[in-house]
Amino acid sequence: MDGNEVPNTTGLIRRLKNHWSDSRVKVRPGVSPQQIEEFESQYGVRMPLDLREYFATVDGMEKDRVDSELFSFLRLEAVKSLTEVLGEYVHHHENRRMLPEPDRWFVIVDYCISAEIFAIRLSAVAEGNPLLRFCDGYEIVAPSFS
Repeated sequence: MDGNEVPNTTGLIRRLKNHWSDSRVKVRPGVSPQQIEEFESQYGVRMPLDLREYFATVDGMEKDRVDSELFSFLRLEAVKSLTEVLGEYVHHHENRRMLPEPDRWFVIVDYCISAEIFAIRLSAVAEGNPLLRFCDGYEIVAPSFS
């Protein structure tokens, strides 16, 4: 895919739902546009279209559920900033680079009971929304949720 192509989010979500069904994970119905707007208003951010479509189609997994690969996709009501999730740990840890603006990164996926977490950068203005993996440090793993 070149930089001008838009990913087929609908197809990706369908594949994810099929994977969850194969893993015997209940697929939660999507949230309302109002719930998405309430989240955006609470945090002063705007979700990118692919993430909005995801939450409108499927609202993550039930609490404490994982798929066959030990990933848990969070419900919108459980999505919080890295600062809310990790507290001061996100700011002060001697063995890793500090993450700039941790309040702009929102945890959307948990791997193996928080051995690793995945977060997306959100802001009030249109800009990139990369996905990062956070463990004993952080690394950007994808340019977007899709």
